[in-house]
Formats: sequence, structure tokens, C-alpha cells
Amino acid sequence: MVPLTKPERDGDVVSRKLLGFLLSEVKAVRIICKNCHCGFEVNTGGLARVQQKACSFCKNPLVDQPSDAPNPFSQLAQLIELLQRSDTAKCDIEFVVPEDSDLPERASFAHKKPNE
Repeated sequence: MVPLTKPERDGDVVSRKLLGFLLSEVKAVRIICKNCHCGFEVNTGGLARVQQKACSFCKNPLVDQPSDAPNPFSQLAQLIELLQRSDTAKCDIEFVVPEDSDLPERASFAHKKPNE
């Protein structure tokens, strides 16, 4: 773990030249198929109701898991809600994408209708 502020001893300091956003700022998520790069956007309050198991466009599964496994979108929604509630969360979560990230390029979000 690297501290966000300079420690009392000499050491690493996190660069603030990055893209960062707090979980409390997240109002919607995009679920994007890794196969065809198409997807849909849903507000965090509606995430628990997402029952879609396959991409509407290419029909690839969105998550490889047994059919009796819990809905991952519902689980994510529960965690987001718990960590965004001011009466339970005593911290905030910041997602950080460094400017010089070696992450693969993200697919652009496709805006098209199924069977187009």
C-alpha cells in the first residue's frame, strides 16, 4: 500500500496525476460485452434488478458462472448501496486509473439496438 500523503520517512508518494473518482460519486454503471463491445447503462439503484445473463447484441454470456450462482450485478448493487449509505459507510472508496496506465484500451461504448 502506498500512502496518499508523504510519510514521515522518505518513501513513495502517490502521484495525483491520474483519473480518480469516488464510489459516492457513481450514479450509473455501464455493462459492456467484452466480445462485441456493446452494452447498456443502468443507474446504481436499478443494478440489482439486472437479470440479463447474455449480451443483447451478440448473445455471449456476460459472466461465466454456474446457473445457480448468485446474480453478480445484484451483489455489486448491494455493496455499492452499503458503501454509499452515510449511516453505514465511514469511509469512501476511490477508484484510480493512472494517466500512464498499462491497462489495455477500453472498447468504446456502442450505442446501437439489438439486431441492428
